[in-house]
Amino acid sequence: MNSNLFLPGHDFLAHTLVTDDCSFEVVQQDGMQILFHATGVLEFSPSHSAGHALVLSAGVHGNETAPIEIINNLVTAILAGHIQLQCSLLIILGHPQAMRQEQRYIETNLNRLFVEPLRRNTYKPSIELSRANLLCRLVDDFLMRHGQAEKLHLDLHTAIRRSRKERFAIFPYVENRAYLQQDIQLLLAMGIEATLLMHKAGSTFSSYSGLQHGARSYTLELGRVRPFGQNDLTAYQNVYDALAAWLCEPDSIVTPDRQMEFYSVRSEVIRTGEHFELMVAADQENFSEYLSGELVWRDHEQEYRVQGRPELIVFPNPNVEFGHRAALLVQKND
Repeated sequence: MNSNLFLPGHDFLAHTLVTDDCSFEVVQQDGMQILFHATGVLEFSPSHSAGHALVLSAGVHGNETAPIEIINNLVTAILAGHIQLQCSLLIILGHPQAMRQEQRYIETNLNRLFVEPLRRNTYKPSIELSRANLLCRLVDDFLMRHGQAEKLHLDLHTAIRRSRKERFAIFPYVENRAYLQQDIQLLLAMGIEATLLMHKAGSTFSSYSGLQHGARSYTLELGRVRPFGQNDLTAYQNVYDALAAWLCEPDSIVTPDRQMEFYSVRSEVIRTGEHFELMVAADQENFSEYLSGELVWRDHEQEYRVQGRPELIVFPNPNVEFGHRAALLVQKND
């Protein structure tokens, strides 16, 4: 296949960063249907019936650039005919406006808005809420059209802080859902070291596809936040290779000879207000350990100290909006 989309260079990312043209476009090329749904949203449908449907997203936070560049390279390879798709694929660059400014968000955290429509309608209008509404509609349409397929959603991110586990996954909570070993094999091939098992339903993008559509869904943290052009993509070659191999032959991934580590989320730390204090150093890493009796957070009315087994902190950010998650506390599974 050799499509004329996003020429010169088939550069989907460059197109996304310079245009807000949201006109729907359909391209037929060598039996492949390519649908350009909106800025940053592209769908590929192979000519034959596909037993797998993948939502592959990045850029929900606009400054997390490495996954965006990896996905762009995959799109370029598909458009140039170097990857022969054996699945239906929805590509999403989540927040183009924040990407252009290389900011996490413009008005509010987009990755806290992926909830059922009735709840979204109660939120304060914002750039992010409009984008969440659009992305939810597109994911709904894509996954419902592929209701009989094996549905997978990988939402790719990078972290603000250094991490003692450089690459890790978050498995959103869906009642009575268990992770599949075939997914773990894919994550291991991508260099994922650990998986966090969430303890309650969330409002992230990967949580939405799991809760609303029963998709096997994961948020993947792949390293550190860096500006566009400053990512060493050679360090992410195993991420690209594993995804490219899956697109060509789903569920046939050859993985390294090692085991995934699993952690269970014990609690979320919520920033309660202006007097909230999170006991983290500016350079403290994800997966840092708090021993029994150590203070994790406090405000004017309450405090939290670890009781019993040590707890590890993930995503500590004392500067989130009031009422938003300031950290996760996890324990390693035996």
